[in-house]
Amino acid sequence: MSTIDNQIINLDQISSEGYLESNFTVANGETLIIDSELTLSEGIILTNNGQIINNSIIKLEKNSEIRNKGTFGNIGSINSNQTSNFNAYINNFGSFINKGGC
Repeated sequence: MSTIDNQIINLDQISSEGYLESNFTVANGETLIIDSELTLSEGIILTNNGQIINNSIIKLEKNSEIRNKGTFGNIGSINSNQTSNFNAYINNFGSFINKGGC
């Protein structure tokens, strides 16, 4: 995949065996493409100031969060281990285009 004036970030550049274990920001002008399962470990924040394209599954662990300030295209799914004392968030301040499931 190629884009003009845009840096592509592959999932294997930021995750360890499908787990995001430290906070990460997709900068303006960058695109993160998620083509395989990604789990945000407990308390991790994924901030999007550019573009995220989710073609797979994003799992949110306890107190993890997606902060969208750019464009988020969801063709896959986003879910969490929903229990009564479990908090996970998607905070949208940009464009969230959902063609999959949340």
